[in-house]
Amino acid sequence: MVTTKTLSSNEAKQQWGSVMSAVSNDGAEVIIESHGKPKAVVISYDEYQGLQQLREKQRREAGLAELQAISELVGDRNNDLSEEQIEELADRFTREVFDELVREGKIRLDRDIDE
Repeated sequence: MVTTKTLSSNEAKQQWGSVMSAVSNDGAEVIIESHGKPKAVVISYDEYQGLQQLREKQRREAGLAELQAISELVGDRNNDLSEEQIEELADRFTREVFDELVREGKIRLDRDIDE
């Protein structure tokens, strides 16, 4: 069971060594208050890493949900295209992107290099 302590900012300053020990050795969580209002929480590094992993998982799940919503929104578009038409469009898009990058001087292609 996680123990939670609440300290004023002055108490936390005075007892910082004890706070660090309680957090790192006992797994305690320490709430730091200023003028009677919670302002910060001190937790162990392992606990922090767990929170970071949860945040990353939530970020990825939100991104996936957004991609799925976009997929549903545009999913029925272009269903009337044949595989050949899709490949032609992909080739055209690729050529246009490469040509633009060459014009901007961002890349050079073998076809454009004088020997």
